[in-house]
Amino acid sequence: MRINFSVLLLLLTAWSCAEKGASNDKKGTNLDVFHTYKVDIKQNEAPIFDFIEEVEFVRLQETNESLLKPIYKLEIFDDNFIIPESDGSKIYLFDSAGDFKSVIGRRGDGPGEFNVIWDLWMEQDTMFVYDRRSYKVHKYALSGEHYETTKLDISPWHVRSTPKGYVYDMYNQLGNHTTKYNLVFVDDDFQEVQRAQPIQLELGATSFGFDTFQEYEGGLLYQSIFSDTVYQIKEREAIPLFSLDFGDFWFWNTMGEKPNEKKVFEALMRGDKLTQYRYFLEKSLVFCYSDYNGKTHRFLIDRRSSKVAKLHYGKGDLEVLGLMPIRWDKDRLLFSIHSSSVSTFISQLNENQIKFRQGTTLEEIESSENPVLLWVKFKELK
Repeated sequence: MRINFSVLLLLLTAWSCAEKGASNDKKGTNLDVFHTYKVDIKQNEAPIFDFIEEVEFVRLQETNESLLKPIYKLEIFDDNFIIPESDGSKIYLFDSAGDFKSVIGRRGDGPGEFNVIWDLWMEQDTMFVYDRRSYKVHKYALSGEHYETTKLDISPWHVRSTPKGYVYDMYNQLGNHTTKYNLVFVDDDFQEVQRAQPIQLELGATSFGFDTFQEYEGGLLYQSIFSDTVYQIKEREAIPLFSLDFGDFWFWNTMGEKPNEKKVFEALMRGDKLTQYRYFLEKSLVFCYSDYNGKTHRFLIDRRSSKVAKLHYGKGDLEVLGLMPIRWDKDRLLFSIHSSSVSTFISQLNENQIKFRQGTTLEEIESSENPVLLWVKFKELK
């Protein structure tokens, strides 16, 4: 039998291209279709350093005006780091090299003053600040110029801008405006337009939790405090994006629509079940953590493969203290860390994995008490 080698070569080439195409198609799969990721709270831990490809450090200049407490929130805009003081009284501005620029605001009720900065976000070149104690939304320029302040007629837990106005998280604010709904959409004049996300859990306390809104792909994500599901806000609706399945360790598995409040609070105090988690979502990765039995459990989830790694912050006895995730910055997860812990962190990586942004040195970091920023690029989970 004669073989036409030209035809055979053509077929092999086509087959090879098809295989490559299949691989590329997998990477190009739409990850923003609802998916549940199974997370085993009992799986073995591995050092976070085993999953780090590269890390970059930036010191935040310490001056008499820029003595920072721990950082839990940070916005990045036009080469500026915008950092609200953890006690909610003022806002610090640093440039991209970590040099201090200015302070906006102070404690008080007058113009340019805040009671509690609860939410801070940027829309184009305007800074929005939600003062939860006074229920006011302030608009500022990064220069510190005050544009306007709006007093809200209801008391949202959190607030964010949307393309058509604003959205309120009304977590357990069970007044006439919001009965049975978590989300209230309002227009540019803060007038109610639509409600969404029916309330599944009615608890009287609002002392738990974190920022329930998160930016993602130019839009917003929402997670109610005790929910295992994260929603994507589109138009004026909340569409399920993903959930985490913790199996029997998730407290709310057996709860009905109207759980016994006493049992709920007893469970929260005991800590022997997972009741909530915090997440940070990037296009291909989820970083999340939750408390269980007095310990923080941290996970890195690959959205393409659904593989999960459980992380701890040290190798052997060299645990890194004060490492706090803040947000994704493109494909790198931004953390803050105590300046005194940077040497311990660096000691567990190779020299070629470590970068210092221009203007930052280890000596300068160790001579300051200000928190340090670090950007972590993770390896692909295998």
